[in-house]
Parts: sequence; structure tokens; C-alpha cells
Amino acid sequence: MKRDDESGSKEEQELSQTDVDVCENPPTVTSCASVEFSGKKYRYSLIRSDSDVSNTAIVDLGGPGSSVLSGSFDLQGIVESNFDTSKTNVLFIDEPWVTEEIGQACDEKLSEFYSSIRESHSIEKPAIGMASECMIDGSVWSFDADSYPNVVSEVEKEEGISINGFLGFSFGSTRANYLSDWDFSWSVLVRPYPTGIQGAELIDMRAQQISDLAVGGQEAIESSDPVDVSERTLPVENFDYLSAELALPYVSEEFVNSYASQLADRNSPKLAAELSDSFWYRYGEESISPALLAYLGETCAAAEPWNLEGRGFDEFSHEAILADLHSICSSLEFSGGGDFEVSSEFSCVVASDDYLTSLEAVEKEIEFDGESVWITPEESSHSSQEGLDDCMNMIPGAR
Repeated sequence: MKRDDESGSKEEQELSQTDVDVCENPPTVTSCASVEFSGKKYRYSLIRSDSDVSNTAIVDLGGPGSSVLSGSFDLQGIVESNFDTSKTNVLFIDEPWVTEEIGQACDEKLSEFYSSIRESHSIEKPAIGMASECMIDGSVWSFDADSYPNVVSEVEKEEGISINGFLGFSFGSTRANYLSDWDFSWSVLVRPYPTGIQGAELIDMRAQQISDLAVGGQEAIESSDPVDVSERTLPVENFDYLSAELALPYVSEEFVNSYASQLADRNSPKLAAELSDSFWYRYGEESISPALLAYLGETCAAAEPWNLEGRGFDEFSHEAILADLHSICSSLEFSGGGDFEVSSEFSCVVASDDYLTSLEAVEKEIEFDGESVWITPEESSHSSQEGLDDCMNMIPGAR
């Protein structure tokens, strides 16, 4: 991600972006094209069918804060594993933050936001101007209920296709919700985010779901002293261990089984450092990726209202870390949020209690118009795709 020495105005940033090839800056490792909406370019990859068909499925890999076309995901492999390429095209849309310039002022506020949370462990600590300087409550870094459906419409017109299916992972449920005006032939959600859940409930749910992994005694947690780790400018503290445990839902079940106890016993500082930095999108000496802005932009909007004021959390708790992370949400104004409303002739949901979401919350919030099937896998990792094959085999025209 390129960083300017000077922040520039919002208008200057928007004008400069229309002159660049967003498929080259930053470069992609897959086919790439772009469309424009409201003066901003959005990039996507359309993997066309072997035959001339207009039917197209959107695959949304979740996030927010993912770089879909960067090579982090095997898009061709996802298509070949889940679709009959003689019957449908498959569309991937990259998140806006990936191609957005970040000015120096916003960059500094991001670092200050992280530093203030790390030092204070308190929800009362303000976001130090990050909200206004980085323009979080808009579609600069993330999608919203206005930009996402309009980008999809522009791609349909540009490519001469018709979106009739949706495969969404995790936060993909919220992206499907943005398309509430679409009538899908089919939709599949894998480990869906419980779109419609409110902020305080979200924090309570995430802390509860991770609690089974935090098996170390409270004495071990509170007595953990800061430890220096080579090639990291910050010592590893309890803050990092708690953050690392909150990052565990995104790794494999095998990884969790092998290393969760080491984190809980506070005896693996290098691992804690790596997972903590990934949770906070931290890199280098003090830099925070604008992926965090994308995460906050969509998550704050999706889970409003937050109502976190006055809630006290123990300093040595996952609730405290989650409250700190989302402390900015209640100060922002969004048009997002609301209940899950997706129209689909046939839907299949893969959901169970995992380390990020509870089955109870998903069943409460996710409800389709039309026929739906629910599959409950055994694996506890949020990144598991167990059950996806069963869903895709039920979809007419996908395989």
C-alpha cells in the first residue's frame, strides 16, 4: 500500500484515483477489471464459464479487511472446487481499501489509535481524531449498503452478465444483505456473521466463544511480565496474548489444537506477537494497515447501535480488548445496520458453534425467504469449510 507524504484533501484523493489503473496499483495476481461508481474505481475478477452463459455467482470471501485479488486466496481453486464452469460465471469483488491512498495524517492517527488502546486498556480512551481524519463513516475504505449493490450493477452492465447466485463466507452474509433488492436463485452462507446483531451483543458473543480456548489460570494471565521478542519493536504483554487468542478463530483447527494452550499459559511470546499483530493489522515498527479502517467501517455500521458507554470490563479480559477495538463505533454515523433480508429461492447455511460465532446467534439473525437447509458441521474453527460441499451439491445449476 502506497503512502503519501502529505494527506491531501478528500477531493484530491478522489480525483487522483480516477487517473490510475487500480489493477496495477497495487498489482493483482489474477485477472482484473474495474468499474466506476460515484467517482471511485472498484476492481473485480470475473472468471467466465467455459460456455457462453450469463448466469453468474458472486463469491464473497468475507472480511472486512481482506485483499481478495492480492494472491492471498486461490480464486481459481475456489471456482474449480465449487462450481461447474460450463454452467456459471464466478465474480469476485475486491474491497475498496486495497486501492485507496492513505495520507500521512490518517496514517499517524491509525498508529495513535493502536498505541492509545495498548497503553490504556480502556474504552474511555478516545480514537484521537481517527474517525474524522480517516473518514471511516463512508465508503472510502469499505463497502456499504449503497456502494456494494451499485458496484454489482455496474459489473453486470459492463460484462453482460446476470447475478443469480451468492456464495458468502463469514461477513459475506452482510454483503448478501446489501443486495436485498436481488432475487437470487440460490444462496449459500458458510459460517455466517450473524448480520443484525447489535454491538454489545457482538462483543459478548465473541468473548464467550473464545473463552473455552483461554484455559490458563487467572494467576498465569495477571502475572505475565513483558517479554522482548527479536525483530519486534514492542514487548509482548498480556494485551498481546489476549489479542492473539482473539485471532485464533481465523486459523485452522489443527493450529488451535496445537498452540492454544501455549497462549493460555502465557509461555509462547513469539506466537503471541505474530497473532496479536495480525489481529490489529500491525506491521513494521508502528504502522497499522488501512485494512483496520475497512474492518471498522463495515463492522461498526453492521452492528449499530453499540451502547458500550458505562460498561466496565476487567483489564485482563477479551471483552476489554474487543471494547477497545470498537470504541470508535458509537461516535460514528452510519446508514447501515438493520435486520438480515435476503430473497433466495433456495438457500443453504453451514453454521455451528465455533470460536467466533455462536450457532444460537446465527439462527436468531439469519432467516431467508424461500426454502432453506441448515448444515451443522463438527469442526470448531471459523475458517473451516466442512459442509460446503454438501451445500453446493444441492444447488441447481452450480455444479
